[in-house]
Amino acid sequence: MAQVLDIKGSLNNLPSDASEVSMFKWKKKSIWIILNATPLLYCSLVTGEYTAPYHSPSFLLVTNATRRQKEVVNLQGLFASHRELAEQKEKKTSREMVRLQSWMCPGEMTNGMTCGSINKNIIIHYIFISFLVFMVYISYHEFMTTPLVTSPETDDYKTTLLSFPAIAICSINRISWQSATELATNISKANITNQTVDEILILIMRLGNFYSYDFDTLSLTDNNYDVELDKLLTTYYNGTYDVTEIMKTLTPQCSMMLLKCKLHGKYTNCSTLFKFRKTPDGYCCTFNYVRESDDISEQNDVTELSKSKQVWDLGIERGLTVVMDPFLDDYFYSMLPIKGWKVIVFNPTDYPDMTSGGVTEVLAVPLSETFLNVIGTLFISNPEIKNFPRNKRNCIFPDEGKLLFNITMYTYSDCIVDCKINFIQKSCGCRPFFYPRHSIKDC
Repeated sequence: MAQVLDIKGSLNNLPSDASEVSMFKWKKKSIWIILNATPLLYCSLVTGEYTAPYHSPSFLLVTNATRRQKEVVNLQGLFASHRELAEQKEKKTSREMVRLQSWMCPGEMTNGMTCGSINKNIIIHYIFISFLVFMVYISYHEFMTTPLVTSPETDDYKTTLLSFPAIAICSINRISWQSATELATNISKANITNQTVDEILILIMRLGNFYSYDFDTLSLTDNNYDVELDKLLTTYYNGTYDVTEIMKTLTPQCSMMLLKCKLHGKYTNCSTLFKFRKTPDGYCCTFNYVRESDDISEQNDVTELSKSKQVWDLGIERGLTVVMDPFLDDYFYSMLPIKGWKVIVFNPTDYPDMTSGGVTEVLAVPLSETFLNVIGTLFISNPEIKNFPRNKRNCIFPDEGKLLFNITMYTYSDCIVDCKINFIQKSCGCRPFFYPRHSIKDC
């Protein structure tokens, strides 16, 4: 008879969960292996010999009853040996898992970081790199659209390398009483009208509207006066007349207005320093204005510009000083409700248009001393900029105007003024007399 050995006391070290039963042949004894069995377990009678593969060191041994219980294998020692094998296998599995985790989460075992924190850092790095790539793309796009950058180079610059600014002195009185009376007298003596000299003077005063013509306040009576003046001048000049020449004659002359001039601490003849040139306020006395002639014809021959005067030294005594006569009794048409002069400071190569920037206006009144503090800013372009196409740099060099616009120098001020002239010409078929003339009819 076969009996079941009570090995309850030998199974105290077995795991507490039971999940599988297997058999194997060991020393010709029939053995049941109860994998992960509970210690308190009673086995059924086993007859014959059964064979099954080995799975786990935790098992329950059953033998024939013919042998004595003391001959049963010492389960404690057997359990201990198999427990060591299980621990070695578990350690091996743990090492493999560590290698797998080390491959998936680098540095995890060295600095104590978890795999979750590693993945979080990777996401942050991806976001940061994506942001950098986006910023590089934005910078590249801006460089391709606007490749030029203006930045201050230095605050220290040699005074002798600076050009003296251009100065325009314009009398507030735009039509001289003496010149207007002389013109009215000549028209009256021509016997082309029955009007008196005073009545002709009233019509001549209408020429002052060329400086500040307000179309919104223009009335039918004003229009009638303008038509009458146009007929009178047409008859007097035997046909077409030149508005520019008439306004130049009626403007107070520099030879009478400028009394003394001093430049760089030395007194100089004013006629050698000042020229009668066009400005937005009409003809004025201009100093160091090196543009081409105000009346430029459409021709291929372009005259070279004269060189602007340089700054020798700093200080009031080393600048430009002018003593002027206001001729208060000669006022006939004033563009402002005051008496005196408008002083314009601008770039020597630019037409002094206020809307183009770089122009400063100061009012000077009689019986006073007016000082102008000038701070110069010099813009320098690297020669490499010329290699960029004009549609990329959105600017042209001054010497490129000769090829593009048939003039010696072309500046930003020229661009603004040309746009104004072209708009007025398309609208009216003429241009105001105080703008530079390019074979365009005067209004």
